[in-house]
Amino acid sequence: MNFNALRFAGVEPDILVEFDCNGHEAGYVSAGLGISITNEIIAREYAAFNLEAKPVEPSALYHYVAIWQKGRTFSNALNVSLEAIIAAFLQMPSVSG
Repeated sequence: MNFNALRFAGVEPDILVEFDCNGHEAGYVSAGLGISITNEIIAREYAAFNLEAKPVEPSALYHYVAIWQKGRTFSNALNVSLEAIIAAFLQMPSVSG
């Protein structure tokens, strides 16, 4: 999502390594191999690595999704659960920036 936001702004990121593991992210940055984009909660966990973090504005918004096993036939209980999740998100006030 962050890379797509950069591309939308007309900036093509030079991606050396792409991964989905927080420990690797801090390790690569600590080794001086570049910078990383992450969320503020994970960034706070990196205090032990003596890394600096600065907020990026405007901040990207997350899009939440419900996931399930592809091709799975839902039981009545799963249908009720999915409907409850969707209803909960529909009731949340939207945030605009």
